[in-house]
Amino acid sequence: MLKKICLTIAVFLFSLLVITPELCAQALKPSPARECAICHFRWMPPFYYEQRGTPLHPLQIEKVAGSEMMCFSCHDGSTDDSRVKVWLRDRHKVNVKPSNKVRIPKIFPLVDGKIVCTTCHSAHGVPTDKSIERVIFLRISNKNSIMCELCHVRQTKKGCNHPIHTGKRPIPKKLIEAGAVLADEDPRHVICESCHTAHGGIEKNFILRVSNSDLCITCHSEKGIEISPKLARRRNHPLNVKFDAKIHLYHGQKGTVQCASCHVVHQPDAKMPPYKLLAAPVNRSQVCLICHADKGEKRKNHPINIVFKERKKCPRFFFGDNETLQCLTCHGIHMKKSHPKALVMERDPLCKTCHAKAFAVIKTDHDLRVTAPEEKNILGQRVKDAGVCSACHVPHNAAGPKLWARKLSKRDAEVTDLCLTCHEKGRVAEKKTVGEYSHPVKVAMKEKPKGLPLYKKGNRELVECATCHNPHQWKPGAKKKGKGKNLEGTEADSFLRISNLKHPKLCGTCHRNQAYVEGTDHDMHVVAPEYVNLQGKPIKNTSVCTACHGVHNAKEKVILWVAPLGKGQDYMEKTCYGCHSKEGPAADKTVPVGSHPMKLYFGYHKRFLSILNLEEVPLYTVDGRRSKEGVISCPTCHDPHIWDDSHPDKAPWKNVEGDIRNSFLRKRAHLMENFCSVCHGPSALFLFRYYHDKGMREDLHKHKIPLILRVQ
Repeated sequence: MLKKICLTIAVFLFSLLVITPELCAQALKPSPARECAICHFRWMPPFYYEQRGTPLHPLQIEKVAGSEMMCFSCHDGSTDDSRVKVWLRDRHKVNVKPSNKVRIPKIFPLVDGKIVCTTCHSAHGVPTDKSIERVIFLRISNKNSIMCELCHVRQTKKGCNHPIHTGKRPIPKKLIEAGAVLADEDPRHVICESCHTAHGGIEKNFILRVSNSDLCITCHSEKGIEISPKLARRRNHPLNVKFDAKIHLYHGQKGTVQCASCHVVHQPDAKMPPYKLLAAPVNRSQVCLICHADKGEKRKNHPINIVFKERKKCPRFFFGDNETLQCLTCHGIHMKKSHPKALVMERDPLCKTCHAKAFAVIKTDHDLRVTAPEEKNILGQRVKDAGVCSACHVPHNAAGPKLWARKLSKRDAEVTDLCLTCHEKGRVAEKKTVGEYSHPVKVAMKEKPKGLPLYKKGNRELVECATCHNPHQWKPGAKKKGKGKNLEGTEADSFLRISNLKHPKLCGTCHRNQAYVEGTDHDMHVVAPEYVNLQGKPIKNTSVCTACHGVHNAKEKVILWVAPLGKGQDYMEKTCYGCHSKEGPAADKTVPVGSHPMKLYFGYHKRFLSILNLEEVPLYTVDGRRSKEGVISCPTCHDPHIWDDSHPDKAPWKNVEGDIRNSFLRKRAHLMENFCSVCHGPSALFLFRYYHDKGMREDLHKHKIPLILRVQ
């Protein structure tokens, strides 16, 4: 019996091979035979030859062979049951005119310009194919899905569509069981029918569902691992998450994100090959920002579209146009390993790739793992969980500039406001506040200091806390990590950008003339090495500036004074008499009288304004503010920072007795010749010589020497 069946099949196949085109043409001639008239209904003799109807059926004029209902008349279960596969499930469209996006070859006939069943199928087509059902019904062989490609030419364009005729992994068993057709050229190769089927599609001609990513993940199984948005660490972009229906991307089941939301496997109209077949370009993070539009807001998020300076150090990172940083530089859509927030690597190493210098903060006082491990940022994250940077910075949803991670009291915060989110009463660093009187911030400078940063606000560049402090580096130039414990700082570290301990290099960067005080009689290291200022800081452990001035927590607002105040008729005199008094460290350098008579000081004549407005000759208000309408005080004639005005950089480095050539006098202003003589005229020389001599000043009044030059 088996031999007879095999012989019958062999004869049948041989007969197919010897059928010639002439025989095919002869077979297609109208015939009233039942075998033909079953489909070619109008070939029935009454219809075709006599042009009349019958009692059972009216005259059949229209062609019905190959129409959908004619096919269904046999495939309704009477001959073959295709109702589920062809009519209940998704299938190739019929009874429609092909769009301009497909190209229909002449070998695939249309009826009235429309696609019908017989466009692809014919009981008379006899291609050379292995399978009997294809031999009988398809117009040509569909090996390697060639029939699909002949019409859907645009979907074969390389670079813009899912790769076909390639593949190294076996087609999954699940796909084959669902109806996938293996390629003849190589069963591992992907062809159209690996994913699509003309009849019996589960969803839109797909053999498996796309709306839940089942089709995609069957092949790309590694892309379906760790996809829950609730996971702290992920390898892949989340799936099955609802997103805004207004977003013009594919929505899967229940309006959720699926593989096809981001990836479009056929993009024949793309001007450039799309990166990873994504639905939008990534060269400027467009595809990410479609859904994550809030992450593109500059103020709250890590900047993108900026040039990456360390490109050569990161060859495996993604970069956009002109080697710019983009979303995919830090975040991975699909990765081989899981990382926090789908980062391309662990948090700290990732940040360090670009911000290597900032990682000098590790194990210093600004590493909250050392000083405040339970402190949380605005996102509720502890530094031990979210990385060393998270104490101050978050890449998204920041509170202010510099990606600030701490609560700010005002919207237009500047750099100093960021520092005060910790260094303020009631905050985590309340033991290290700057006090009521501190170095001015948010002020512009006439000249930009060398080696110190200023911070832009509008058209101005301002001094901020970070001008003097580098919050990431405990000690200037230090390359090693911190000691891992909370340290009390000095002027050699304390996050200062330049050491100020041995020499006033930091202060002197901006206050160049004031730095000349080093090594003079006003340098307490020279004249009073045991001196301690009102802040309790011994001069031997601080800079020369600290003897008189406190950068933070000063006792007095004017000139940030931290030295004792003496008696005097104005504030500036009091600052000098704090030392130059019997109780002060300069008790051997007191003066019997030093004040200029305020009752005789009536201002200056407009004739001499150009002289009196010289910056080298400052005047002061009673409360110590420098003003052109001020009075003469000690620093009007003396510059307390420059011993010898002719050679300011040549300090004696020992306690010396001064004379009229030095003694901190402002010689450059020609005090006696110009300044004093404006009011005193010829008497100026005498008055200048005996300014501090109480007896001589009294004698001048006794002899009624004209002290004031009357100017009309």
